[in-house]
Amino acid sequence: LRKGTTGLTAQAHGRGDTEELRALAVRALGLGALLGSLLLAFRDPLRCLVYTWLSAPDPATSAAADLYYNARTIGGPAALANFGIQGWLLGLQCSSRVLLQQLVLNLSNIMLC
Repeated sequence: LRKGTTGLTAQAHGRGDTEELRALAVRALGLGALLGSLLLAFRDPLRCLVYTWLSAPDPATSAAADLYYNARTIGGPAALANFGIQGWLLGLQCSSRVLLQQLVLNLSNIMLC
C-alpha cells in the first residue's frame, strides 16, 4: 500500500496532475479502510487459524497473546490508512512530514506504555 502509492503519487506529482493526486490520496485511504475493515470482520476466524499454528504454552501466555492480537487487529484500519498517507507524502517528496508523523506516533506509543 505504501510503496505502490508512492510511485503513482510521484508520477502524478511530476506531471503536475493535482486531480490525480487527490484521487490517489482518497484511493489509498479507501483501500486502507477496506483492508482494515476486512481484518476486523474476519478477526475471529483469523485468530483461530493463527492459534492453530502457534499454540501458547500456558494460560498466561495465551492471555497476553489475546491482548496483543486484539490491540493489533483493532488498530489495523488506522495502521493501514497510515501506510497510505505515508506513501502519498513520500510521493510528494515530503519525507520530513513522514518522519514527523512517525516521531509523533512512536512518542505517543511510548507515553501510552
